[in-house]
Amino acid sequence: MNINLEIEFKCLLPKETFLKIRKDYFENESCFSQTNEYFIDKKGLLRAHLYSLRIRHVNGQIEFTLKKPQGFSKIEMNEYLSEETYHQLLNHQPIESQILQELLQIGVALKDLTILTSLTTHRYEIKYLGGNLCLDENEYNGIKDYEIEYEALDEKDGRTIFTQLLADYQISYQSNCPGKMTRAINKKINA
Repeated sequence: MNINLEIEFKCLLPKETFLKIRKDYFENESCFSQTNEYFIDKKGLLRAHLYSLRIRHVNGQIEFTLKKPQGFSKIEMNEYLSEETYHQLLNHQPIESQILQELLQIGVALKDLTILTSLTTHRYEIKYLGGNLCLDENEYNGIKDYEIEYEALDEKDGRTIFTQLLADYQISYQSNCPGKMTRAINKKINA
């Protein structure tokens, strides 16, 4: 299992601004696509603890991820799954998983988990001032939205860099927009 601290700044963008930033920063970059499947649990414990649980399909790999809040940041736990293990997980068959062990600590068992919805991202990504700058076109539940993310090594420096970048496009950054999982689940629930 891979564990890291995710310090991420994010903002939804109008399509016109997305296209301008893509031209300014990503003109020579190609995008890649990834699809996230988002879990909920029967008891609502993931939501109550502000945990995010997903499966990501990207470049032929399947990644199982749990995100837990830690102040502004998140602790991100990742495990790669084989196709067979992925199907066992979906069918509530026992698998070896430290993420599932972590979920048991808050009362969430494998049998409680259900995939509610999914979201596909077409992402451009570059190294930018010591971090990663990502430009995303997202599709979920009949919606398309546009988002910019900056993954930083330090919260203070990251906030300064992200705020300045957005200011160059006349966007005032105050706080992060709701995450992809929250947007997709809320749209699905309210559909």
